Parts: sequence; structure tokens; C-alpha cells
Amino acid sequence: MAPSKIKKRIAIACQGGGSHTAFTAGVLKKILSQRDKTFDIVALSGTSGGAICAALTWYGLLTGSENKAIDLLDAFWRDNAADTFWDIWLNDTMVLSEKVRDFVSLPQVNPYSFSTYGQDQLKSLLNKHIEVRRIPMLRDLNYSTKLERRLEFIRDLIAYGEHQAEDFLKGLRACE
Repeated sequence: MAPSKIKKRIAIACQGGGSHTAFTAGVLKKILSQRDKTFDIVALSGTSGGAICAALTWYGLLTGSENKAIDLLDAFWRDNAADTFWDIWLNDTMVLSEKVRDFVSLPQVNPYSFSTYGQDQLKSLLNKHIEVRRIPMLRDLNYSTKLERRLEFIRDLIAYGEHQAEDFLKGLRACE
């Protein structure tokens, strides 16, 4: 009997938070660059910088290929690097203030108390790499719709509990 040619379907949760995000981007690039894939990526999610990695990867896969997703990850994080005097100064100052906090009591700083400069920069950077206006069209792709139905069933399963799992699993299979 020949081995099964059916690919596993996987969902990837991308970790965020500083250096974790850099690690996440690297792992995603490695996964995407594998030649003999025995799996299909059916979902990506993430938190903070991990959500950005997930969005860039998903957008690249939907609009091109694994190579486009890898290129988007590289380009976004290269463009996000602190390479001006003020960006480097701000990064160094923030790192130093966190180190000093271990020895001296400092007031808590709320980033939402300041201007929206950082948010505006991030929004601009995301718009540079992801054509946001195309997302509704991409969402209408057949497998995306199936994925949304599966996620609705999973949400309902969590909401109603295990005693109704059999009915929900039948419904989930109907989404195929």
C-alpha cells in the first residue's frame, strides 16, 4: 500500500513581543521555504508583532506564493529597522529606561498619552506592504470562505460545550 499523498492542514499561531517577533519571522520564512511540503497552511494568527508576521505571510500567500510571503516579511522588517539618528536614540533610550527601572522607581509611562507618531508610522509601513483595499476581494476566495465557516463552528463548539461536539463535528465536516 502506497503512503498517503494527503497533506496535513496546519494553523500557525505567531508569537509577538520584541525579539520573539524576529524569531517568528525567521521561523515562518523557514517553513515557507521548504520544498517538499507535506502540509498546507490553512490559518495564521498572532499577537502584536506576531500578528503583523501572520498578516504579511497570509497576504503574500493569497496574492502570490511562498516566495512573495518571504519577500514581504523581509521587506517589512527591513523597513521597520531603526536606521535614523532619532529612531536609534529613541530605541536606546527606551531600553536604558527599562534597565534603570530594575534599580530605581520610575513613573509608569502610557504610550497612548503621547502623539500618534508611532501608530502613524506603523500604519504607513503596513499600507506600503499590504494593499488593504484588496483584502475584501481576497476574503471571498473559496477556501477562505470554508475556513470562516470552520472557525464559526469552532467558536460555537467552545460556546456550547463538549456535550454538543458530535453535532458540531458533523457540521464542520459539511464545510469541506
